[in-house]
Amino acid sequence: MNFCIELDPKVRCIVLYQDAHWPSERIAYTLNIPERTIRDWISKLQQGIDIRQRRQGQGRKSTTTQDLKERVIRDTRRKPAASSTRNLAGKYAKSPSTIHHILTEKKFVYGNTKMEIELDAKVEEKRVKFCQKMLKRKGTPIDETFFSDEMGIKLSEAKPKKAWSGPYKKVKVENPPKDIKVNCWGAISRNGATSLEIFKDNLKADSYQQIVQKHQQEMFQAFPEGVKYTHDNSSIHKSAEEN
Repeated sequence: MNFCIELDPKVRCIVLYQDAHWPSERIAYTLNIPERTIRDWISKLQQGIDIRQRRQGQGRKSTTTQDLKERVIRDTRRKPAASSTRNLAGKYAKSPSTIHHILTEKKFVYGNTKMEIELDAKVEEKRVKFCQKMLKRKGTPIDETFFSDEMGIKLSEAKPKKAWSGPYKKVKVENPPKDIKVNCWGAISRNGATSLEIFKDNLKADSYQQIVQKHQQEMFQAFPEGVKYTHDNSSIHKSAEEN
């Protein structure tokens, strides 16, 4: 859902909560505002309070200087992993909410880090050649390829992790008496997808080969003149290629 940048965030919250019936967590994520703030606004809305109106005593002039903002931003860019709101608040003797406001004002987002693998020269050269090939053929190899993957699903994981509860109470979710796990495989392409293969046993090289062979005809129907097939670098996939 896209919003006009100039629209007041409290108005956005009212629309998403009262009209779209979004939960506080989703509203907070969409508006990039702390969930505790969204919950406070929703609580006031439920009491019939117009959150758009400033109450008496609100609207004090900010004591955050431009110099402080620049130093906080500079520290965060220099050492992002070590620049939590708590650490920065302690360093500059400000509240975590003040630091949070400074960062979000500059469009910073606090989220999960991403693990990256450093590529060696051989892999880098291989990737460059792949990109050159794609540029030369204007990306057509991608249009001619089936991309496959598989995943496992457990019944015990198919339960809500968050729920509304009354004061001093916790919502209890019953675990299934017997956990069931199934796996599935599928492949997609520009010209269509294969049917979904569902199986219970753990995937092995020989069973993986059987699954791919079972769905080959579906791939040839999508690409009668010949099909390209690709998968990730799973050890099972590598073993299947060797066989």
